[in-house]
Amino acid sequence: MLTKDNSILLDVYATETTDDIVQKTQFISQQAYDGLVVAGGDGTLFYVLNGLATNTSLSIAMLPLGTGNDLSNMLGIRTVSDTVNAIRESNLRAVDILECEYTDQSDQPRTARFCSTAGIGVFANLFRQEHMPFAQRLRKYTGNLNNYLYIIPAFLNTCAVKCTLMVNQKQQTIHVKLLEISKVCQSGGLTFTPRAKLDSGLFDMWMVNDISLLSLVRIALKAIFQRHLNDTNVFYVSDTDDHNPYGLSKLDTLDLEIAGKAPFHIHGEFLGHNPSWIKFSGEKMYFYSNKVPPD
Repeated sequence: MLTKDNSILLDVYATETTDDIVQKTQFISQQAYDGLVVAGGDGTLFYVLNGLATNTSLSIAMLPLGTGNDLSNMLGIRTVSDTVNAIRESNLRAVDILECEYTDQSDQPRTARFCSTAGIGVFANLFRQEHMPFAQRLRKYTGNLNNYLYIIPAFLNTCAVKCTLMVNQKQQTIHVKLLEISKVCQSGGLTFTPRAKLDSGLFDMWMVNDISLLSLVRIALKAIFQRHLNDTNVFYVSDTDDHNPYGLSKLDTLDLEIAGKAPFHIHGEFLGHNPSWIKFSGEKMYFYSNKVPPD
């Protein structure tokens, strides 16, 4: 990828559809490349991850051209210059790869890999609405503001579901309006999971029970100032005993039983409904980064 004069040599592969991303990534992973530059955001990265061979030796550089760029932000990659600098300095960061099983939009079981966010409920419904043609065109101009434009209709169209969580032989049933798994601190520009770590072998989870629209607005406003974790309707599970509602903490595997249909997303891509399990795969991939990992 780097020449003797510190130039970066690239072969460019243009893609038009999500299937195209997967297929071209599969082809790229069979070639003798040093690394892979992903021009896009978390959604594009999701399809790249699911086109790459397991335990690939390719390092990934994010060119942050998406809307949210949640993983890029976690890596300290916010501009094209950040990407170039990270590649030239060979700054690599290990990132955990998670796996899950869910039911796709054709009611077929699917498995997928991811490394940023996934969840059921309000946000998944929001992403489903955002992928409608009109909303996609509008998002080119509104960016993350689109999340706020569609959050109210997404909330009104989302029913709370009875969800049984099973972790390390512990079981808890809760009616949730929203449940999110995260490896990144920020999602859509807001710090929902402040203790999330990219390479801990664990994942964070936060949930909101069956609440009113007014309560949701209150939680969103609190999230701007990172005070939402003190809200009685928010349940946050992390790697510390300070955040372990229902006795859950240090999650590396989660089994779910969901009554009814709950919309499901990964990396902001609406995929179907009802994940049945989510786990750390044991695999790590290396991303170019401008941030020093925390101790």
